[in-house]
Amino acid sequence: MGKTIGLKGAELDFCVRSFADYFRKNPLDPPPELERRELAFALFEDAGGNAPFLRHRSVKTKDALNVELVSLVPRHVYYSTSLYQSPNSPSMKEKGWERADIAFDLDADHLMEAATMQYAEQLELARKRFTYLLDEYLVGDFGLTESDFTIAFSGGRGYHAHVHAPAFQRMTGGERRELVDYIMGIGFDPETDSFGHDYSRSEGGRGIGRQYLRLFPSGEPGWRGRMSRGIQKWLEERKSLSEEDLTKEVMKLLERYETQPSDGGAPPGRSG
Repeated sequence: MGKTIGLKGAELDFCVRSFADYFRKNPLDPPPELERRELAFALFEDAGGNAPFLRHRSVKTKDALNVELVSLVPRHVYYSTSLYQSPNSPSMKEKGWERADIAFDLDADHLMEAATMQYAEQLELARKRFTYLLDEYLVGDFGLTESDFTIAFSGGRGYHAHVHAPAFQRMTGGERRELVDYIMGIGFDPETDSFGHDYSRSEGGRGIGRQYLRLFPSGEPGWRGRMSRGIQKWLEERKSLSEEDLTKEVMKLLERYETQPSDGGAPPGRSG
């Protein structure tokens, strides 16, 4: 991320004119239920060197929003993930909170592999993990459709997904925590939850013989199917290895697993 640079004189005038021209030519698409969201505008510096930050604003329509943008010419504009009865009221109590989007935030900062990568590589890694989050969890497990959430670049090294499906907006704090725990794999035990058990009959059919572990079908919903797909993919990528080399790879994986915290699987990134 680059540093914020203060502007003044001709540079400041140029930026304000450029932003105003952009807002006139590119009307922004607002989030759903715009009239229930609080807006905030971070303005450019004025003649006295002050950069006003205007809060507790609200508009009812897309056209009204774009009139505000052209009039105020902000350098940043924000909207609340919460929905209120009176979003322009000056205090939280008066606003009358109703419900809130669930926002998933995945940045390269959250990914260990990104530490040694260049910026473009970090963005690509974040994009792949974010796509996995959407496809596997939001759409695959939770049954959301593309119209139930919006996607945005974070402005840094990642992406945001705002879920505005009413059933999700109404979730309590505890329910949201469970949602995050599920995505993070907290409470999931790879050893006991990833495999079914089959038994062979002893000779003559007189008793239970050897126990075999088997993967669940790859199309199984939730973590069972996810683990099966992951194991199958891992094996497919190593199908050219000898049995000895494959055993070494398995041992490395087990050693890595032993060093991980015991409260869940590896997450695709942070969310909330």
